[in-house]
Amino acid sequence: MTNLMDPSFPRSLIARLREEMELDVTQARLPKNGMWKSTFLMRAGDFRFVLRVEPEPALKLRRATSARERASNLRLPVPKSLGQGFEPGDKPFMWTAEEFLEGDFYFPSSMEPALAQRASRCLGEVLRNLHTLPVNGYGELNSDCRAAEFSDWDDYLASKWRELLRAKDLVDVSAEREEIEESLHFLAKHPPQSAVLCHGDFADDNILLAADGRVSAIIDWNNCLACDPAYDLAYSFIWPQRMDCLHEMFWGYAPDNPEMFWQRIRAHRLLLAITFIVRNCDRANEDGKAFFIKMLRELNASPENWSRECPRFPL
Repeated sequence: MTNLMDPSFPRSLIARLREEMELDVTQARLPKNGMWKSTFLMRAGDFRFVLRVEPEPALKLRRATSARERASNLRLPVPKSLGQGFEPGDKPFMWTAEEFLEGDFYFPSSMEPALAQRASRCLGEVLRNLHTLPVNGYGELNSDCRAAEFSDWDDYLASKWRELLRAKDLVDVSAEREEIEESLHFLAKHPPQSAVLCHGDFADDNILLAADGRVSAIIDWNNCLACDPAYDLAYSFIWPQRMDCLHEMFWGYAPDNPEMFWQRIRAHRLLLAITFIVRNCDRANEDGKAFFIKMLRELNASPENWSRECPRFPL
């Protein structure tokens, strides 16, 4: 059993899971594509499940659990909760267990075109349903996902201005500064009608697909936030992806004001590039910083891809 247990897995949970869930754990390993050592793929005999841990006060895990529950109440495709608890000791932590779901990850650039487009259209529909969940305020959520750190949209945008000022001190964004500032002014002039619950990491390996392109699960809600609905669509395509799939997601979402919504997606994509440049600088991740600087440059250099003009609805 020893070689099947990741060294970072808290051993006290083996007895806890046996007591509270009647599961005799035989394997705990980190997913190959996971960035953080906080999510484990578990086995108890033939039974598979996912276990997440976070040191107290475990605000991110509590938010993720609440967001998943709210999404589940809308009958959105999310993993079912199997249990949760608190582990005391010198380093107390919270844990949650959820069902393990099968499916292929959403990587449009490596999928067969028709399947990728069908999946993207379905994802737009899922997002539209998720965004019916209201939140008071914008930005980082409280533990029950009902309120957020900034009381209004202007306060949230002020935090993005501060990020831009930090980015200017860290890297040369002079060529993109005018476009970024224009995006901030656009979002200030055209605020969203209301704040909604956003997944916050709505991309590739957090989306599981069935063989026919239907969405089988939206997983990993650790980065959920309260924001403009256009944020989630912008995040989905912050990494290079096929524009035809973004268009399909856009029309699957069926925004009430397509022209305005498209401009909002474009603006958020610029701001997300700045956010990730600052974040990678803070982590001294030179490769990450270079990637998002390149992405920012390409956004300006490829007007045919990120045109200000709203994509036409396919006939």
